Amino acid sequence: MNKDLFVTMSILALLLSTGIASAGLIQHQQPEATPMNGEPLWQRIRNQINDMLGICDGDCQAELVELTGTLSFDGVYYHVDTVEVHFGPVWYMTSTQAPEDYDKDGTLELINDEIQGLIGSTITLDGYYQSEQWFSVFSINTLFYREIGRPIWSGGN
Repeated sequence: MNKDLFVTMSILALLLSTGIASAGLIQHQQPEATPMNGEPLWQRIRNQINDMLGICDGDCQAELVELTGTLSFDGVYYHVDTVEVHFGPVWYMTSTQAPEDYDKDGTLELINDEIQGLIGSTITLDGYYQSEQWFSVFSINTLFYREIGRPIWSGGN
């Protein structure tokens, strides 16, 4: 019972700290609002929790797939063609040095800067679809990005 309460409180704290809970209240007050990227708010919350904690609905290793297309950035989210791709929380991406030189400019930079250097180019990502429009990234152009399982930003490897 205590473990369930702890998990529930942890999820609530995550939602409140990221602003998702308040977004849910706004969505509830305005039911005519269009879902983001074609997915309902509940699906986006589920995807964010799964992505933050490294949860897959099945066997992540067995279900990794390739996604190839042109990388773009809308000021908030990265996309490969029409699919939203996720590299982790913004605070992690803007404060952590990338493990590889993804943009091939000869300098290891922060993760976000490396990803920004790929905008407009065709890239291949290996990852896992949390849903049809949400892709969690594990490798970039065959270069290591993160381990499968609980991510480093969530106390994992």
